[in-house]
This record gives sequence, structure tokens and C-alpha cells, in this order.
Amino acid sequence: MKTIIQKPDLDTCMAGLVLGVTRRDMVVVTPEQASFEDIMNPGVICIEAGGSGWVHLNDFDHHDEGYALPSACVQAISARGIQDDYLDKLAQYIEAVDTGQMNVTVDFPSLSNVFSGIRLVESRILKQFFKGIDLLAHMVEHCIDPFAPLEIQEGWDEYIEAKQRNLEKVMQELKNAAFLTGRTAKIGVCVQTGVGGFGGLFSEGCDIAILYNPSTGEDTGAKCTIASRGRDLFPFVAKLNAMETGWGGRKNIIGSPRGRGTSLDISIISELAKQFF
Repeated sequence: MKTIIQKPDLDTCMAGLVLGVTRRDMVVVTPEQASFEDIMNPGVICIEAGGSGWVHLNDFDHHDEGYALPSACVQAISARGIQDDYLDKLAQYIEAVDTGQMNVTVDFPSLSNVFSGIRLVESRILKQFFKGIDLLAHMVEHCIDPFAPLEIQEGWDEYIEAKQRNLEKVMQELKNAAFLTGRTAKIGVCVQTGVGGFGGLFSEGCDIAILYNPSTGEDTGAKCTIASRGRDLFPFVAKLNAMETGWGGRKNIIGSPRGRGTSLDISIISELAKQFF
């Protein structure tokens, strides 16, 4: 079956595993979202590529503005009628990572760390996607607790080392973070080239954390992700979409337009956040 994805993350890969996507299938990577025809075609699986809430059409997404849906992998498990305690536990962990829940902390190396290392090492999106599925299939086969540090397996060394280097880079970049005072919130802003950093900003007492990567190494705009500790970010999504369409996400974590990134400078986003929060 034809499957359409954007950039692979743990949620996308877990949904792919649950839905039975394999290397024998035609998997298409789209820079933004699937075409309307593909979204409306139940013969095409769309994973985090549009059609939020339309699982009856084989669309598994939750990023569209105004939706409060579970992660794609949770939708896939439910849509396929699967009842499996371990899969539920794994999906619970992935949803916590996907939504930026700060109450889930696993010592290094976590499942998220290893997967992030795959993303850092493997340059091709489809290779990232299937390597991610392989990693999750290994977790399922051995019923490995996703809420505990992983035992390093053969072939993971490169991924672990890449993630460790990235963590060191993020720690350095966080030293240059800016802290703003909004109307009722402390806002942390970090311009970075590393991946991650919300934990560092929240540890400084921030209510809102903004990570901004001006250059992702791809022919797109900047990438901006905003997370909160308990505050609903959807009203702020509407504010951003009034300036540039395509922002979306979840109640406590939102991001710039997928695929094309954002053309908004960090100074503009920071000032908007300062006035809004």
C-alpha cells in the first residue's frame, strides 16, 4: 500500500510499525502535507501528513490547528482494534515524548536518545524512517521497558555517540539563552543548531520555552518549536497563523510550518510571545 510521510519521528515510525509498513511498500516523502486526493483516498496511508482525525480514511495526524487528538501511533492502535498492554505502554511513552510532557524523564540512553541518534547519523529520510521502525520492532520483540534506560545493542554505538555530541552542543548553546518577562509568564528563548533543549529552559523556571534553529541544513526556512508547562498554546497558534499559515501542534507544544519552516525572525516570534503570554 502507498504510504505518505513527512519527516520521521518516533510517533510516525511507531504508527508505521503498527500499520504494517515495510520496505516493500511504496513510501513517499512529502515536504508539506499529502495532496487532497491522497488524504481522501482510504487506499493511501497518510502518517502525520494531513487529515487530522480522519482515521476512517487511513489518515493518522494530530497537528492541524484546533484539534486535540492523541498521537498518530495511538490513533493507529485504536483504528486497528489492537489490544496489547506492551504496545499501549510503548505508545504512552512515545506520546509523552511527542507532546513534550516534562514528567517523563529517562536516564541516558533512552529510546528517544537512540532514535534521535539515528536522525543525526542517517541523512536520508526513508532510511531514518525504516531504521526507526527496526528500533521499535526490537523494542516490541523483547518487550523492553521504554521508561528505563536501554542496554546498548550491536550497531547502536554510532547513534549513541552522535546523540552525546548533540547533547554537549545543546548545553553550550543554552548558555546563550535569553529570558524574557511576559505579562504573566517567564519565557526562555534559545537560538540553536543542536536538537533539544526544552528541559534546560524549563529548569530555569520558564513557563514558555522557544527553540529556534535558523538553519536546519535543508532548503527550508528556520525551524521553531514552542513548548509550555501547563499553558494552552493553541490561542498563540492562531496569532502566528495570522502572520504566516501552517503553524500547528498540540496543546502544550507547537511548531513552525512543517516542511517549509518559518520565515519569521526569532525577534518577531519572541516579541509576539512576550506580548501574548
